Amino acid sequence: MDVLEQKATWNLKIAIIAEQEKYYDVAVSRYYYSVLQIVAWLLKKEKVWDYHACTGIHSIIGDQLISFLQNQIGTSKLKKKDYQFIGNWKKLKDEREHADYEDDCLSDKQRYDMFKERVKGLTGFLESNGLIPSLFK
Repeated sequence: MDVLEQKATWNLKIAIIAEQEKYYDVAVSRYYYSVLQIVAWLLKKEKVWDYHACTGIHSIIGDQLISFLQNQIGTSKLKKKDYQFIGNWKKLKDEREHADYEDDCLSDKQRYDMFKERVKGLTGFLESNGLIPSLFK
């Protein structure tokens, strides 16, 4: 198992534990990093992007993923719903930043559930296309 894939798995395990304990800020952060690492793993595995050679991975990885998917799957085969799943990246990033840096705690279960649905939408899309292993069931 690649190091990024392993880190994604570890972060996912911690996210699940944090969610069970209702530490939603921690869960958001760990889910986010799990997704970031599995997407970086995918792009590295496919040799389309060297995340070591750039700064600002959090800002540009979504664009790199869209570009890769357009080439891999084909722009004409990607549906509006697919772009919505892929576009969740920015929303995941914004929620993670809030969870990590704001001086309040995410105690709103409904807001947390919306975040988690975005994670499942993006990772489910990638899993269903055989691009990442099934970690996020």
